Amino acid sequence: MDQNVIQNIKLGYLKLLLTSILNDPARNENLEKTLKNVNLRDVAFSLANCWASVSTLLINKSWKNLLFQFTMPQNIRLPSPGISKLQQCHLNYSG
Repeated sequence: MDQNVIQNIKLGYLKLLLTSILNDPARNENLEKTLKNVNLRDVAFSLANCWASVSTLLINKSWKNLLFQFTMPQNIRLPSPGISKLQQCHLNYSG
């Protein structure tokens, strides 16, 4: 996947984490203690929210860059059935 999508998720997660720390006055007295209290459930929900906020345009653009390598150009001509039969006969005869 394109780095833009991953970077977008990382920045979104960091923003959510900092927002949650700064909005809770009881927890933001000691940053180290607050970071130790973050649990896996909080991380999973935050990442899910960040993934949901990634635009479909950005995801489509990322896949377009990857799928471009796998598309077949329109101007390539495939061999006709007659040529394939001749090649098969040649392989059978020489083998």
